[in-house]
Amino acid sequence: MRMLIRNRCRYLVAVRMSVLTAGLLALATLVSSPAAKASGKLSVRTPDSEIVNNRVVFSTVDEEIRSPKSVTLTNSGLEPLTISSLVLGDSDEIVNAANGRSGDYKRAGDFQILNAPALPLVLAPNASLELSIQFAPQRGSGIIQNSSTHSTNAENYATLSVSTDDPAQPIFKIPLAGLNAVGYEGNNEPAAAEISRSFGWSTVIGTELLKIGGDKALVGEELYSPYWVRADASKPLLAWPLARYAARKTGLQGYTKLRPKSGGTDNQILVFEGGSDESGGENQRLLPKISVDGTDVAPTAGTIGRFPNGPFGIKLDNAYINDAQNTPDQPHNWRIFPVRDKNGALVPNHWYGIVDPGNKNPTPESGKNYDYQDGVFLLANVRPESASLNPATPGLTPGNSALILFFRSAVSGTLTDVNGAGLGFTSTQRNNNDTFTSTPSYNAGLLRLSTANTGTLVLTTADSSPSRTDNNLVNGLQLAFDGRSVPFTASAKILGPLSQIAVPPYQQAGIFTGPDQDNFIKLVARATDTNTIGIEFYQERRAVGTTISTVSLANPSTLQSLELYLTADPNGSTIRSAYRAVYADLDTGVVNLPGTVTLAGGDKGRYFDLQSKAGIMAYSKDSPSIQIVYDNFQVLKANP
Repeated sequence: MRMLIRNRCRYLVAVRMSVLTAGLLALATLVSSPAAKASGKLSVRTPDSEIVNNRVVFSTVDEEIRSPKSVTLTNSGLEPLTISSLVLGDSDEIVNAANGRSGDYKRAGDFQILNAPALPLVLAPNASLELSIQFAPQRGSGIIQNSSTHSTNAENYATLSVSTDDPAQPIFKIPLAGLNAVGYEGNNEPAAAEISRSFGWSTVIGTELLKIGGDKALVGEELYSPYWVRADASKPLLAWPLARYAARKTGLQGYTKLRPKSGGTDNQILVFEGGSDESGGENQRLLPKISVDGTDVAPTAGTIGRFPNGPFGIKLDNAYINDAQNTPDQPHNWRIFPVRDKNGALVPNHWYGIVDPGNKNPTPESGKNYDYQDGVFLLANVRPESASLNPATPGLTPGNSALILFFRSAVSGTLTDVNGAGLGFTSTQRNNNDTFTSTPSYNAGLLRLSTANTGTLVLTTADSSPSRTDNNLVNGLQLAFDGRSVPFTASAKILGPLSQIAVPPYQQAGIFTGPDQDNFIKLVARATDTNTIGIEFYQERRAVGTTISTVSLANPSTLQSLELYLTADPNGSTIRSAYRAVYADLDTGVVNLPGTVTLAGGDKGRYFDLQSKAGIMAYSKDSPSIQIVYDNFQVLKANP
C-alpha cells in the first residue's frame, strides 16, 4: 500500500519584475498593427546553453522560491520581427513520463514570466528581449513508500511557446523543467532517473528508486569501461557538473580529477564549493557552480575542458570510475549511461555519469547510501577505450550475410554451443543476474548446433522468463544491427512437431526485438490447452506487459514447421507480426496477426537504434524443460 509520508502543498504567487536589458526600449517598439515585414529571424539564448541548449532547467527544495533565469529572444534577421504571443503550456515530453506520472508534464502553472511585455511586440534587427522566468512549485512533493517510484510531484514540466512572424519557424518551443526535491539530504533527495529526465533525456536508468545499490552489476543502459578516451582528438574532454546532492557543509569539496591509465599525476577538472546556508549553497541543486580561483562561477568549456593524450579514468574524491582502483571496501562507485534525447536517439559521445563515493557499511562520516547523485556529470567528447563497447558504432545493415543464420556451419567469433561451435548469435539479452564477471543469461550447455542435413539449432529451455519483473531469461540469443532507417523483418523457422509445448502459458518459443528485458516485443508459440497452440503478439514496456493479439493453431503434434515474423518500419515507428504454419496437408501461407505496435518518444529511438536487437527466445517458467529446434533466424530488409 502506498503511503505519502509528506505531501505539503504551498501555493505561492511570485510578484517580482525584472528590468529589461540596457537599451531595450530603444530597440523594441510596441505596435498595434502587423505592419512589419515577415522576414525577421528569431534566435533564442537560454541559460546553461553549453550544457543543455534551448531548455531551461530549475531546481529547488521544499517549494522554496529561488532566483529566476533569463531567456533572451533576439531578432537576428534583416527586417523587423513581430512577437505575437508568449504561452506557457503542457510539455510534449509526456510520452517519456515515469509510469503513472503523466500529470508532471502539465505543470505550466509552476512557471511564471515575471516581466511579460505587452504584445504584439516588434523587435528591430539585432534587438533583444530578455524574459525573466521563475519556477514556483504550486504543489508539495513527497516520498511514496513501497512503490516502484521514488517521489511524487517532484518533477514539473511545461513549454514556453514563442509565436512570431519568422517564416522559417513561426512557433519556437522552449521546454521548461523544474525539480522540486522533497527536502534536504538523505531520502529526501531526488533519484538519478528524475535528474536525468529533468534534462530532457530518455536514457533508461533501470530503476526509479533513490538507492540503486552498489553491486557490480549493470542496471538499465549502464555501460562499464574502466578507461575512456577523447572521441575527437582535436577537442577537449568536458565534464559538465549537472547536479550535486551531497551533504551541506562548508569549504571546497567534490574534487573531480582525471587519472591517466599510464600513471602519473592526476589532472583536476573541477571542485565544488560547499554551503551550509538553508538553501544548500552549491549542494542540493541542479547545475551547481564550481570554484575557480576561490570564486563560485558557472562552469564553461574553458574552465573544465581538458586534453588528456591517452586513456584515462575519472575520480570524484577517492571514488574511481575504474573499480579496480577503488579500495576493497568500496563497491561500484560510478555508473555511466549513454545520453539519449527525448526521441531515444543517441547523442554520440555524451554520457550521463553518476557517482556515490564512500565505503561499504556506511558511517555518519562516509555518507554512502548508493543513491549515485552525490556528483552527476555530463561527460562530453569521450568514448570507451574499447571501441567494441561504444553503442554509437553502427551495426550491420539488415540483409547482411552475418544476420542470416541457417546453422549449416559454425561461425567463429560468436556465442558457442555445448561443443564449442559458434552459433552466429553475438550476445544474449542481459538478465538481472548478470554481473561484470559472470553471465547467467548465457548457458552454452543448453545449446546444440547440428550442421548435418539442412542445419538446426536445438535449444533446451531453462526455468526462466523475461516477462514483467522476472527478468531472468536464459539464452535470449540476439544479433545487433542498424535499424534506424531501413524497414526490416526478423524471422525464425521452428521445426515441428510442437506438442512438447504443453504447459500454458509458461512454455514458450519464438522471436523478439527490443533493447532489454523490460522493453521488448515478442511473437511466440505457447500452449493454450492439451491440443492447441496459441501464437501471441506481445509487448512489454517498462516491465508492464500487453498482449496485442493471439491466434490459435490446432494439432501441434502434426505441425511440421512454424515461421514467425516481426516486421518493423522505422519511418512509421511501427512493428507488426505474422506467421506461417505448415502441416502435411495444409500450408496457411503468411498470415498477418491483428494489431500494430506504434512506438513513440524514447521507445522509438531504442528500438530503431544504431544497434537494434532481435533474436530468439524459448523458456519454460515453473514447468518442465522442453527442446525447441530452430531451422533458421534472419534479419532482412522488408517492405514497410
